[in-house]
Amino acid sequence: MATVQRISSDAAPPASGRHVLVKLGDRDALEREGENYVYTVNCKLPRNMFEARAERIISDAELMADQEKSDVVFVCFDPRLRE
Repeated sequence: MATVQRISSDAAPPASGRHVLVKLGDRDALEREGENYVYTVNCKLPRNMFEARAERIISDAELMADQEKSDVVFVCFDPRLRE
């Protein structure tokens, strides 16, 4: 099972190793960057919808990490604060 680690929004995930990154953006999206995946959470949603959506995407990212045999999911914001 993948480990979820929170990193600051200005920090970059380590260059080595496979991972899934969850970040904020203008829309919901899933992109592949080499061997890694990047989920983007729409930060323009109302707070309660944003929190629910962020938690769902983090859960999806954990499933993706397990499926792709990645060890870690990096979340670069606090889902409760949109930072």
